[in-house]
Amino acid sequence: MKTYTREEVEQATLDYFNGDELAANVWITKYCLKNKNGELLEKTPKDMHKRITSEFYRVEQKFNSNRALTKEKISQYLNNFKYIVPQGSPMMGIGNNHVNVSLSNCVVVAPPQDNISSIIDSGKDLANLFKRRCGVGLDISCLRPEGTPVSNSAGTTSGAWSFADFYSYVCRMIGQNGRRGALMISMDIRHPDIFKFATMKHDLTKVTGANVSIRITDEFMEAVESNSKFTLRFPVDSDEPTHTTEIDAQELWQLVVESATKTAEPGLLMWDNILKYLPANEYEDFKTECVNPCAELPLSSYDSCRLISMNLKNFVKNPFGKNAKFDFDNFSEAVGAGMRLSDDLVELELEKLEDLRSLSDQPDEKALWNKLYETCRKGRRTGLGTHGLADAIACLGLAYDSDEAIEVIDKIYETLKVSSYRESVELAKERGSFPSFDWDTEKDNLFIKSLPEDLQESIKKYGRRNISILTNAPTGSVSIMSQTSSGLEPVFRNFYIRRRKLDHSDTNAKADFVDELGDRWKEFNVYHHNLKTYLEKFNTEDIPEFFIESDKINWLKRIQIQAAIQRHIDHSISSTINLPAETATSVVGDLYFEGWKRGLKGITVYVDGSRSGVLVTESEANNKDAFPQNHAPRRPEDLTCEIHRPTIKGEEWTILVGLMDDKPYEVIGGLSTYVSIPKKYTHGTIIKHSRKSTDSRYDLMVGEGDDELLIKDVAKIFDNPNYSVFTRMISLALRHGSGIQYVVE
Repeated sequence: MKTYTREEVEQATLDYFNGDELAANVWITKYCLKNKNGELLEKTPKDMHKRITSEFYRVEQKFNSNRALTKEKISQYLNNFKYIVPQGSPMMGIGNNHVNVSLSNCVVVAPPQDNISSIIDSGKDLANLFKRRCGVGLDISCLRPEGTPVSNSAGTTSGAWSFADFYSYVCRMIGQNGRRGALMISMDIRHPDIFKFATMKHDLTKVTGANVSIRITDEFMEAVESNSKFTLRFPVDSDEPTHTTEIDAQELWQLVVESATKTAEPGLLMWDNILKYLPANEYEDFKTECVNPCAELPLSSYDSCRLISMNLKNFVKNPFGKNAKFDFDNFSEAVGAGMRLSDDLVELELEKLEDLRSLSDQPDEKALWNKLYETCRKGRRTGLGTHGLADAIACLGLAYDSDEAIEVIDKIYETLKVSSYRESVELAKERGSFPSFDWDTEKDNLFIKSLPEDLQESIKKYGRRNISILTNAPTGSVSIMSQTSSGLEPVFRNFYIRRRKLDHSDTNAKADFVDELGDRWKEFNVYHHNLKTYLEKFNTEDIPEFFIESDKINWLKRIQIQAAIQRHIDHSISSTINLPAETATSVVGDLYFEGWKRGLKGITVYVDGSRSGVLVTESEANNKDAFPQNHAPRRPEDLTCEIHRPTIKGEEWTILVGLMDDKPYEVIGGLSTYVSIPKKYTHGTIIKHSRKSTDSRYDLMVGEGDDELLIKDVAKIFDNPNYSVFTRMISLALRHGSGIQYVVE
């Protein structure tokens, strides 16, 4: 097979994308076909689309239907990312025989059972999926709460929440050919560890490789609304729980809301809304366990989803003109084609899964792929969605958050729902319904009942090819290459800096930015294509008001838009509501409540400045060059301290951590053989005696009254040239404001 030099591909791809460096970089890095030696086998996305078209056409011919799509028709839909765009894993893996990967973007594994073997087995499943390019979700609500007795040397468990860090570590350590793994960890709001789970990521060194979300029940929201008590329990779904704790629902609610405001996590999963409006959940073998890392796909154990997205922008006729309109007829027809290709993608995935299980030489991995194969075969779940919504609305001359836009949005997604479900019925006639289909099982599902009556009758008569069908993913890379707005999101900025995370193994790539976790990013200047097209078309520099940016949109309108979309999507939708810095927690709480009442399945908020973002304004990016000098705050004479007693390489140590404003300010410590502090003392006071001609003296005071104990010159007692330099340097870094995560690393 012909190979191309990097220079050839870069120039040809840059020409293909009309000089868009970011789009060219994303395609070459992630989706250009490469052999095992890393040599480039495709020159531009035209070659990729030819590869994908051939595979889809092969499947279409397999079923020998007079409704089969021709190769020319498939090519028309796929070329130039114009109408139908397979997302990440399918785009990279379809027709690619040089790597052994799944075509599934996302997988949910079975929740670990309440024993250490099952906990570790789940970690093995994660590792085996990450190495095949899958994002993964798992729920840890089945693990017993902190302090519960266990039958091992520990005596009691560290709690369900503590194992999130283990799974996060597995995610960060497994590379994925140009990207890191993606992981979602969830916990039920009823779990006794929920307070710890909701706040564990306040420690910036913890759970750095995962998103975390809480499964919120109607019962809890009603308790918050009525300002009443709420019972935490374990097991969470048991009618006779062994552990119960009554709490103030408002107290827990405020904790969750404050955490989301300050750190953008945890996200909220409106669990009862998810279950009631998802056809797959009606089937015993497809009970929903967790969501994928971006939360748009609630999935059952060992189920997965392959994503395809419709580019809404290109269904607008006469964009920006007086007679601009959305072509619903063309869109409906294209959705039917997208649904056929989505089912074809299931066939292609089954082939990949067959290869993976035959190649697996480890029993655990083979068993994993067997489970995924059987679940895929029995349910044939698909993930058809959209991108470019904000651009389509702007092309119609409407502001994203206008009432007129919401009416159009509602009709777009109703068309998506009805057209895709009709096509799934037609596919059932041609190819057979999904093996688990049973009308009586699903007929009362609220989403099924939202379909037109004639369509419900068709499903009853002929079945349906796919158990659940629709979603709306973030479409980050897809939107970059389609040169449109992302997913259903409003435009972030008309001009901005976009960051792309560099693979941790790519040590030669120059990083433009390093975040607080040490992850390295490359930055690209982006001028939004839709606006650029408008300015060039009308030869003007005036920007109409309908080119509205995300932070100018009223959050209540965002909820209304999301609700209009969600009622037509059987799975869920990925959307982040951006709020300005200093947004009050009460606003975030009101937003959550409004979303719950309107039937949303999940909500994620991002308050500007709560963490380093992927998208940043130009001024924010420029500020990275600032080099602030921090002066240490003056130490008071008395400083409260924590007393820690770790065992390091078999030796017991005593570490004193002095706290200022509840933050680490200084560290004093050494081997415990040098000082005797009764273990009942976990806190004390370090008293500094300043001296002009010699080093200051530090005394440690613990206990009170008759129990009081004073250890004089404790720093000198611990002084040892082999390690005292470390405690002094750590103290120096802490006092001058160095990020605690860097000090720890």
